Amino acid sequence: MFEFEKELRERILVLDGAMGTVLQKYELTPEDFNGAKGCYEILNETRPDIIFEVHKKYIEAGADIIETNSFNCNAISLKDYHLEDKVYDLAKKSAEIARDAVKQSGKKVYVFGAIGPTNKSLSFPVGDVPFKRAVSFDEMKEVIKVQVAGLIDGGVDGILLETIFDGLTAKAALLATEEVFEEKNVKLPISISATVNRQGKLLTGQSMESLIVALDRNSVTSFGFNCSFGAKDLVPLVIKIKELTTKFVSLHANAGLPNQNGDYVETAQKMRDDLLPLIENQAINILGGCCGTSYDHIRAITELVKGQKPRVLPEENLLETCLSGNEIYNFKDKFTCVGERNNISGSKLFRTMIEEHNYLKALEVARQQIDAGAKVLDINVDDGILDSVEEMKNFLRVLQNDSFIAKIPIMIDSSDFAVIEEGLKNTSGKAIVNSISLKEGTEEFLRKAKIIRNFGASIVVMAFDEKGQGVSAERKIEISQRAYDLLKSIGVKNSDIVFDPNILSVGTGQEADRYHAREFIKTIDYIHENLKGCGVVGGLSNLSFAFRGNNVLRAAFHHIFLEEVCQEDLILLF
Repeated sequence: MFEFEKELRERILVLDGAMGTVLQKYELTPEDFNGAKGCYEILNETRPDIIFEVHKKYIEAGADIIETNSFNCNAISLKDYHLEDKVYDLAKKSAEIARDAVKQSGKKVYVFGAIGPTNKSLSFPVGDVPFKRAVSFDEMKEVIKVQVAGLIDGGVDGILLETIFDGLTAKAALLATEEVFEEKNVKLPISISATVNRQGKLLTGQSMESLIVALDRNSVTSFGFNCSFGAKDLVPLVIKIKELTTKFVSLHANAGLPNQNGDYVETAQKMRDDLLPLIENQAINILGGCCGTSYDHIRAITELVKGQKPRVLPEENLLETCLSGNEIYNFKDKFTCVGERNNISGSKLFRTMIEEHNYLKALEVARQQIDAGAKVLDINVDDGILDSVEEMKNFLRVLQNDSFIAKIPIMIDSSDFAVIEEGLKNTSGKAIVNSISLKEGTEEFLRKAKIIRNFGASIVVMAFDEKGQGVSAERKIEISQRAYDLLKSIGVKNSDIVFDPNILSVGTGQEADRYHAREFIKTIDYIHENLKGCGVVGGLSNLSFAFRGNNVLRAAFHHIFLEEVCQEDLILLF
């Protein structure tokens, strides 16, 4: 546990206020901006004295955490000022200035590297092409990595991913941060803060609960809100999530909304009064200010939290067994229907629309599946004559922009792992991957599992290894147990492991096949008793495949089988 986290358990920490709106009050000259007027990051180089002074005054006002002047310090944003080659240096300098201010103060103050969302989005279309984006996931990740590297080398105590309006961009930033940590062999706290509307949703339509589900992992220290509007309207949203995450909760709100002149006029006393319910409900761990706030606001917050008890972290993670699209879906203790018609092999209409690149029309299949009761959508575009990586990317991008369909979690389904990776890079919520197996050996299994884990997705594991498919219960159990042990060795949670022990056909005329259903049931009994919290998935139609054409008989088979396997406390996905 970080020292920062230990302190958060003991008291409410105060985050500093706005940087940009405070700097606007200085009489900065064109020379100060060195020809890049409006780029406050260049002041780290041209006027470090002013940045130092801002940090100093926030520390004097009572801030326990100060943010570096690096919000837009990335190649995408700095390109507007022809400064993209200075990202690392400006980020590093921002951290060094903050570090110096802390050292001179003689106080215990944490320096967090501020990382904004850039001025591009991974989720919104560019122009009239619904699947075209201004930047790719990989490009965004590499851009953020340079910024993070500079901040770490400058001496920050943690990273703050803030003002998140696009969950997919946030996912790229989080993976970028974790990759730099690994490359530099360091571990620092990561705080995540979103900007939302009054319903608690990001600009992309993703709920805060979905964002938490999609990004929650060991490296994340806190979730919270910033910017948006005034504290009064954000307080209810904080109280709403306080029981939904086992991580610390933060809030740094604007000083209300700007008036017609663009000025923030909400007083420090007004903000203090609006924040009081968080103290009364013991609902907060970190409090600070965003746009329009100044030293007076932070001074008022410091007085408000003095001697007050912080939020106590819940012992149970209520969102642990959730998947998410733009909304969360909790699959705990329930039978879940997975819609499988968005599959080139399963729907002639879907195949035709994908072949014609008519992705909007292909969405009709997804809509029909949801109307029929599907809670998760399986997407499979595997085909020998198509560029399946490209088709997965394009279709998911179009799907993510349909407000009705995007609510539903996605099952990324492919036998080609490159397609699965592309799907993960274009899914803002928490997806489930179908599937990986031990067929290619331990090393390849772990390689794929680590990638899926890093994206925060759940993993379907087929009962298949180097010797072939598990048919008997003994073989299914042997493979499942081995896969489980390997996944646990890399830190995958039980709730993110879903076994597919293979439902094989009965009634084929072969004596051995008559026991396939029994062998599946024996296997899930073992999983239920010994691999608690893991899920089970099965292709139900396989059971009666030998009786295709006789739908009445097939339905009867399925009904009897489901009665046997649908135990009250066994997680099942079909």
